[in-house]
Amino acid sequence: MIETVLGKSVFQSALQSYIRTYQFSNADHEMLFEKFTEAAAGTVKDWCGRPMNVTRFLDPWFLQQDFPLVTVTNNQLISDATFSQQPYNDVERLPPNNTFGYTWPIPFYWKNYRYYYKNNETSLTWLNPAYETCAKSAIAPNNRAIHWDMGNAESTSYLRVDYDDIGYTRLLEQLKARRDIDFSTADKVHLIGDQLAIATERDRNGLPFSYHKVLDLITTILPKYPH
Repeated sequence: MIETVLGKSVFQSALQSYIRTYQFSNADHEMLFEKFTEAAAGTVKDWCGRPMNVTRFLDPWFLQQDFPLVTVTNNQLISDATFSQQPYNDVERLPPNNTFGYTWPIPFYWKNYRYYYKNNETSLTWLNPAYETCAKSAIAPNNRAIHWDMGNAESTSYLRVDYDDIGYTRLLEQLKARRDIDFSTADKVHLIGDQLAIATERDRNGLPFSYHKVLDLITTILPKYPH
């Protein structure tokens, strides 16, 4: 995740600097974060458009005993999909966290009709944490067409993704039509993995659940496999 956000060259430069600086001494993750921040100076922006501070970015991921579930809602005819986050697990079972409140700054990479099908581009939308309000938020261009959206492209971020029923149906139709063109192996694996994990978690918590989406995905992604 951090390599994708910073870029490969910045990421490698920071690691090399970290190793050179601390090769003969003890070091911790905070020192590594500082090297990432130094390497990213002036080139990488965060979710509020500020110079990237990697400690500010990664502390919520390292210091909270949970990870996010992002819901992609794509149920409008010509409007963009919307993304929202919540803790994946029941926070009532977790230690209180007054600092971050079980929200995260999420670099959410996604594919859709306009940016990937036409231009072969994966898009980034930052999901802001609830504990911080940005002065200005970027608005994604409108698709102006019935469109499919797939979240967490290439399994870039540490999270699970769920879809509303209409958005899921649109995504499934795209899978059926262009399974091996628009979707990588990593995309297919995490689509099945997310839906299986979400259904299993709902079952464990005594909530209504169905494996219907899981079976849909398996038969679409592996049509010749004996099910």
